[in-house]
Amino acid sequence: MITSKLGTHGCTLVRLLLGALLVFVCTGCEGFEQLFYKSWLDPSQQIGLHSNRIVALRHQGGIYDQDSGMASPADAADPTPEDLEVHRDDYRVVPGDRILVSVIDLPGADQIQRQISDSGYIILPRLPERVFVAGKTEQEMQDIVAEAYRAADVLKNPQVQVLTATRLNNRIFFIGAFPSPGAFELPVPGFRLLQAVGMVGLPNNTTTDYIYIIRNENPESLLPAAPKANVTPQNGGARPGTAPLTLPGAEPLPLPGEPAPAPTPVEPPKTKPDIPDALQKFNPQGLPTPQPTDIEPVTASRNGVPTTGQNHAIPGAAAGHWMIVDGKWTFVPDRPAPAPATGDKGAEPPAIGPSQSKVIRVALSSLRAGKASVNVVLRPADVLMAPLPVMGEFYMMGNTNRPGVYSLSDRKITLTQAIAAAGGFGPLADPTRVQVIRRIGDQEQTFVIDAGRIINGKDEDWVLKPNDIVNIGTNVYAPFLAVIRNAHRLSYGIGFVYDKNLAEVWNIKPRPSF
Repeated sequence: MITSKLGTHGCTLVRLLLGALLVFVCTGCEGFEQLFYKSWLDPSQQIGLHSNRIVALRHQGGIYDQDSGMASPADAADPTPEDLEVHRDDYRVVPGDRILVSVIDLPGADQIQRQISDSGYIILPRLPERVFVAGKTEQEMQDIVAEAYRAADVLKNPQVQVLTATRLNNRIFFIGAFPSPGAFELPVPGFRLLQAVGMVGLPNNTTTDYIYIIRNENPESLLPAAPKANVTPQNGGARPGTAPLTLPGAEPLPLPGEPAPAPTPVEPPKTKPDIPDALQKFNPQGLPTPQPTDIEPVTASRNGVPTTGQNHAIPGAAAGHWMIVDGKWTFVPDRPAPAPATGDKGAEPPAIGPSQSKVIRVALSSLRAGKASVNVVLRPADVLMAPLPVMGEFYMMGNTNRPGVYSLSDRKITLTQAIAAAGGFGPLADPTRVQVIRRIGDQEQTFVIDAGRIINGKDEDWVLKPNDIVNIGTNVYAPFLAVIRNAHRLSYGIGFVYDKNLAEVWNIKPRPSF
């Protein structure tokens, strides 16, 4: 009845409207978006966007997920104008360096080769004391050695010449992906990064984007502590073979022909005995653990020991320890409290700590282009690091057309590229349920990723790492959608595949062939 009134064309139109309504009801309020934007009826087909977007790559999945190979420093910064300045300072010797000492008018001392000890001293002939020279220039060492011979009454007007034979602290080090890593001596002051990589070659892999320069901002911290006096006794302060042996703690006996020394005044006993350094950094039982607050430190309240239940904090100090100072338990911070802020904007920055280092990041593309802004002036003991290339394989499984093992060596492969290499999504794939199983140390962590949002430019694309497993999941509706997608034709019901039966509905006759 309805068919006779509407006719053949009207029935076809009703079928189309009913099919669109059914799709809309099945997909919910976001039916059209699912159908046309996310390709809900065929999840293996991702339509994508029609506008340009820029999305960064994601190299790390979480806080426990670190870069593979040689990790890149996290606190690296771009070069500053100060890093491009040339400093021309005389070389200062370090422990392990060899020096040549020539003392004129001293028999057998015309050319003496000495190696600086780990504590910074050298031993010279006819001197009763060893000489501290670590951290000194050649001119400073000449003055120190001449003064030592003059003070020992060996030469009245010594003529000394000191030359540095080896310079261990004047080297730069190449590690990582450089073609010829190793240690090289810095030829001249003002030697720049481009000249240095010219000696060893630039990294030629595709995964190294930056070169990192690790620099110690306080090289004096590597030197041994200088003594209070310039020279220290080499044999108890006596000339070799002239002083008798003395017991530890006893007063040394006078040399023959020398007057007896005056008696040492006896110091009054201390309130508490001294404690060795090994026991100084010790939190005594009953004393509170300090916390960083703004409360002023509390003085001792009972027999030199602070009472419990109070907050004994140092302003601005994050950590510290208790020590006995003048017979009293005293809190000593591990680092000094910062100076109070002042209104002077030109105040000097705080001094750099002994263990602080600076990491300079140089883009390899800018260096290849010869940009002067990244051509850093190298300093002695700089370490140049190029992260190692990525080596390994990743694995594709689940609803993909070509599961298997794929190479990851020396390339940055993203999740989208991996899916494309495996033939795309399978007919039962659900792009919103893509798993990346990543090995982190001795554990594995699973990340659930919406690959559809990545393909449509809404989320960051993940960079795969060695041993990653990409599992493309499915859902409970996928088999039914596959049946609807493949079983119906437009002439019989709801479908999206056109065939020759459409010609019968519209009464279209085929053209005759000639």
